[in-house]
Amino acid sequence: MGYIATEINRAITNNHLKSHLLPLVYVDDLRANIIKQYCTKNTTFIWECFKDYVSYQNSNAWSLICNYVKDNECIMFFNKSDDKNAFLIPNGTELYKILEDSFGFEFYITNQHHSYLLCFNHHDILYGSGEAKKWVSEIE
Repeated sequence: MGYIATEINRAITNNHLKSHLLPLVYVDDLRANIIKQYCTKNTTFIWECFKDYVSYQNSNAWSLICNYVKDNECIMFFNKSDDKNAFLIPNGTELYKILEDSFGFEFYITNQHHSYLLCFNHHDILYGSGEAKKWVSEIE
């Protein structure tokens, strides 16, 4: 297990959450599908090749993502070079608790249909693509 997944598992355990690790076979397919749908090419840092997105820069923008996810399941994954794992998270409340109780890292959030993609990177930029594009553009 990678260092980010270890940190997230710690946050899940400490907060008695229902979120859980996804099988690596699923994660490889997920990452490939996301890159095909939202990127111009495959690169080490997925956010460097987004093809249609809006962005918002704020060091606390990570804390807003739970407002988009709300009561829906989401999947959190990472640049493969940082950690090859991914997590299924049942709702925005659990997502917020995990992020609040963890050290900072780059991450991506999507749903099982890949209808949106959110990313928060080390430059404190929140990216929105797909169905999340409009939501990010309206953040003030």
